[in-house]
Amino acid sequence: MSLTDPARYDDATPDSGPYRTRAARPGDLDQITAVLATAAEPLAATAYLVPDLRRHPNVLPRYFRLFAEHIVYEPAATTHVAVDEWGTVDAVALWLDREDPGPPGYDKLRAAITGPLVDRFTVLDELLADATPDEPHERLVFLGVRPGRQRRGLGSALLTARHGDLDAIGTAGFAVAPGAGVARLYERLGYHRCSQPLLLPNGADLHPMLRDPR
Repeated sequence: MSLTDPARYDDATPDSGPYRTRAARPGDLDQITAVLATAAEPLAATAYLVPDLRRHPNVLPRYFRLFAEHIVYEPAATTHVAVDEWGTVDAVALWLDREDPGPPGYDKLRAAITGPLVDRFTVLDELLADATPDEPHERLVFLGVRPGRQRRGLGSALLTARHGDLDAIGTAGFAVAPGAGVARLYERLGYHRCSQPLLLPNGADLHPMLRDPR
């Protein structure tokens, strides 16, 4: 799965404020998981994946933890976090190389985490796999900003930090924007739409986006 979130991660001018961007550490995993799970709750895609709000606390944190652990411990992967002056993680961006298959045993673990909802997650994964570009790239697996800390430029700051690294090695960036509004935000950061929008059965629209290296 490769889906960025949330749909309103920010549209503000980056705020220098007390925040700093750094690489994630294993000790950040609990906070990373919490940020991603809470940021994903309002998404239309989440409403399709887990329509019963009562299931969110059981499914979403475990699902995001699966990816977070793989990416934080994978030497070739990249996780950037934005932390405040007290060390609280308020935003996170998880990246994987196109050739990385993701968490080992993903299909079995996905089924164990999602239970009777597994077919919904499979539908999304298949849509995203079909939309993945053939050219070499890094994919933005998840982007999340803690509710209450959105619209402060944290999402843009995390993306811009990684874009500089990708430009230096001549590698494209791939992201899937959950909605037309966030797709326009990615366009401001140099992305362009690389396929037709993907539609989930509940009407949620996903927009595959590619950013060419500069």
